[in-house]
Amino acid sequence: MSASINKAGKTPDAKGMARRVPGENKISRGKANAPKAERINVRLSASDKQQIEQTAELEGVSVSTFVTMHALEHDQEIMRLSASDAEAFFQALSRPVHFNDKLQALLEQHDKNVISR
Repeated sequence: MSASINKAGKTPDAKGMARRVPGENKISRGKANAPKAERINVRLSASDKQQIEQTAELEGVSVSTFVTMHALEHDQEIMRLSASDAEAFFQALSRPVHFNDKLQALLEQHDKNVISR
């Protein structure tokens, strides 16, 4: 009988607690084997630190891995465009550019100043 894996990539342990399955739901950026030399320092309350440590332990990962993994997941959520947003963006890029009168006057003044020098 094989263990079931939930949406978060976790499988229940003997006590029914969810544990992260190694290799599941990993977020990677750049080279997989790139050296990890950079650091981020965070100040937080003792209770927030304790909560993060407990949750990382429940997931079976280090605090560093837990924080990195969830920060990168959140980053991807923020940076992802919906299909309609992406379509609107590319349509805006493909439309001809129209300058208003003030911008057109500034561009002409710039051309005079740059060419005359």
